[in-house]
Amino acid sequence: MILNYVPISFIYFRFLLGPALLIGAFYDINDYWYVIGVSLGFLSDLFDGIIARRLGVSTDKLRSLDSWADTLFYSCLLIIAFYKYHSELMVIIIPLIILISLEV
Repeated sequence: MILNYVPISFIYFRFLLGPALLIGAFYDINDYWYVIGVSLGFLSDLFDGIIARRLGVSTDKLRSLDSWADTLFYSCLLIIAFYKYHSELMVIIIPLIILISLEV
């Protein structure tokens, strides 16, 4: 059934979206694209697991791939944030380092 491929499609979408947004940051694309990209990435992250469980296609391999996609996507967003808003983020660098350390 074609619906069984929706969760893996969302995961691959995030694998591609993170680096695409990162490349866009170096070419100074419009900030509206970031809002759209981050929103779509977050929604795909939210719904891939829900849909996979509902369809009964959730496996260890799929969950592992989802974790890798999340790591890549959110790491790209962090790099973009430091690239575009370095001086603003330096004000909160200590709490940010603590937060990232807790996540790792």
